[in-house]
Amino acid sequence: MLTHNQNNKLAIVVDSINPTLSEKQLYAKVYTAKPFRVEKPQRVSQEKNYLYHVTAYDKNGKSRNLLCKSFGQQAKIQVGDYLLIKSKGQAVKHWEIIKKNKIPENIIQEIGD
Repeated sequence: MLTHNQNNKLAIVVDSINPTLSEKQLYAKVYTAKPFRVEKPQRVSQEKNYLYHVTAYDKNGKSRNLLCKSFGQQAKIQVGDYLLIKSKGQAVKHWEIIKKNKIPENIIQEIGD
């Protein structure tokens, strides 16, 4: 509860190591294809990471604000794309672009079309 919708590094780290949280599958619709933030280049690779802010929904329609990171290059997402996100609380483990028909009907209603 303390980290819910908190998109800071502390909340992400706490949730990633919290043994009481389980990984969940969430769904989101992209409303802007521009990164929310671009991080400084990594020391070793010199590549920048791009962060995208999304509101994601679990199978019960409960929402959560998350940051999805694209490592090393800007993600090839478009406005209107749908995302499947696997996260443990605020810690996004994986995300990918999916087709609308892969999203449960009750979530489509929450996301809006």
